[in-house]
Order: sequence, then structure tokens, then C-alpha cells
Amino acid sequence: MRINIEHHAEGLLLYLGQSAENEAAGYFEQHEIDKANGHLVVDFIVDRGLASDRSTFGGADCTLTGRGVVMAQQLLAERNSPARRLGTRPDRAVAAGVLPARAGVVPTSTSRGQPARNAPRTRGDGPWSGAGLGHFQLCSPDAGGGPSRRSAVRS
Repeated sequence: MRINIEHHAEGLLLYLGQSAENEAAGYFEQHEIDKANGHLVVDFIVDRGLASDRSTFGGADCTLTGRGVVMAQQLLAERNSPARRLGTRPDRAVAAGVLPARAGVVPTSTSRGQPARNAPRTRGDGPWSGAGLGHFQLCSPDAGGGPSRRSAVRS
């Protein structure tokens, strides 16, 4: 049976990075990976300098190198990041036409033939020239928690 070696190499890195025993056999049993494929997965991460081969005639095994531990920690951090878990991305707000708080001066999207204008910072210390009231609807609320300028202008 063919397996996705890269997928299982990543899984083995995560497993070994979190396991106190540091034995690959548990991962291979959990995912029903036979000895031949286990050796392929171990060889894959050993060839990249992420682990040291400790295989025996009984089966494939390895221990993570320092580089492997760092890679496992990075993979774990990515997997547990709120952006990945919640399906959000930092650029999603920008794509929706909303400027982040304390963004500084960011060029807004332009219509055909119109020059780009800059939106002011939410703290109010950005340039005001060329920014009409319509740009307040694109900006995030006041970062300080007080009333936003948008509500102050409408009053």
C-alpha cells in the first residue's frame, strides 16, 4: 500500500516532538504503517537532517536532532495558531476593505481615473488632507476604546 510519505514525515515529527518516549513505533502503530513504509518515512526525515536513524531489524525508529526539534515546534505552533484553527488570515480584513487599527497611512482602493487617497490613522495623528467622510467607514474603530471619530463626525 502506498502512503503519503511527506504527510507522515510531518506527523512523525509532531509525534516525536510531543512524545516523552521519543519512539517512532507508537506513531507507526497508530497509523497502521508497515515496516517498509516506516523505513521510508524515517529515511525521509533523516535525509533532511531532522532526525538520527535508530532503526533495528525490528522496525524503523529515529530520534530528533536539534533541527528536528525546532521544526516540530514550528509545525506545532502553526497547527495551533488561531489563524489556522479559526480559518482567518491577517489579510482578510484588508481584502474586505477595512483598515487595521493603528495602520498608519494606507492607500485606499481607487475608482477608475481617481487619484488614491490616504486614510488617517485611528488615533487621529495621520494626515487629513484628501480624506473625506467616506473614508471613516473603511477604518477600524478607535484603538483607545473611546468614541471613534466616525461617531463624532456624524453627531
